[in-house]
Amino acid sequence: VPVNTLAVTADNQQAQTKHYVIIGAGKTGMDAIVYLIQHENVNPDNILWIVPNEAWITARENIGSFAEFLHECTELQKKNDLANNGRGNIESEDFFQRGFLEWEKKGKIYRFDKDILPTKFKDATLSKAELALIKNVKRVVRNGRVESIDDTGTI
Repeated sequence: VPVNTLAVTADNQQAQTKHYVIIGAGKTGMDAIVYLIQHENVNPDNILWIVPNEAWITARENIGSFAEFLHECTELQKKNDLANNGRGNIESEDFFQRGFLEWEKKGKIYRFDKDILPTKFKDATLSKAELALIKNVKRVVRNGRVESIDDTGTI
């Protein structure tokens, strides 16, 4: 069912025993997981989550502005330049990643798995409690893509 009909179609008793496939790791997908676990008492083991790519998540408790983030990246770049005798490169791939890693230390952003470095930032916002709920979903297909869904629901 589309995510916007979950509340309408969910019979709490039935919802707890059904299996769900959440396609996508954007804010809508994250909200669907939180809704199923928190409001419909669905066991996280009954959720399969297809995650096309990893993304940084904005921490609701400590939201920073884009200007602050760019300032952080620039300051880190200056430090890097000094350490490398002025040979830093603002166009380097890690210019933003260093900023994200620093913001993660400051509690301004999250990621789902500390062992996976996100490649995207879509500005989805979650609280620590919501993040903890989502992390209970262990059936995750990373770098997943859905090619088709047939009439029986087979992906």
